[in-house]
Amino acid sequence: MDSSKVTKKYRNGNIKETGKKYVYEYEDCIYETYIGERSYFYKSGALFYKMTYDNLGIQISCIYYAKDGQILEENETRSIDSEALTLDDFFDNYNFDITTYAKIYYYSIKLDKYYLRKEGPYFNFCKSGIWKKYNPDGSFKKEKNYDR
Repeated sequence: MDSSKVTKKYRNGNIKETGKKYVYEYEDCIYETYIGERSYFYKSGALFYKMTYDNLGIQISCIYYAKDGQILEENETRSIDSEALTLDDFFDNYNFDITTYAKIYYYSIKLDKYYLRKEGPYFNFCKSGIWKKYNPDGSFKKEKNYDR
């Protein structure tokens, strides 16, 4: 139906949010979703997070940043599964399974640097499968299985 570029600003003039919204109509309802890249910023102007969406508005990836620009967390969509056979089925049931993979970073005061602390998959936004945990020096610490 229509798309528009989004730019919001804080009172101090710094950019708060940028992105692209897509608005479409389906069965007398208006739907609005982000597509492409969406960025959100701290009041200081530093990047807070960057999300990427597909053309249906489904989040493909997300990266969160500390105020100093270091990555705090990365999430990537690995698969989306739905039993819907038609668009009507999808909108009426809006039931699907989503698998993502996350990498979470911590800051070590002792080493004065960020490091990969843990990584693993999520299934429908809950930890699943094998999650690995690392020491500040990068060495493997342990793993935990979240299969149910």
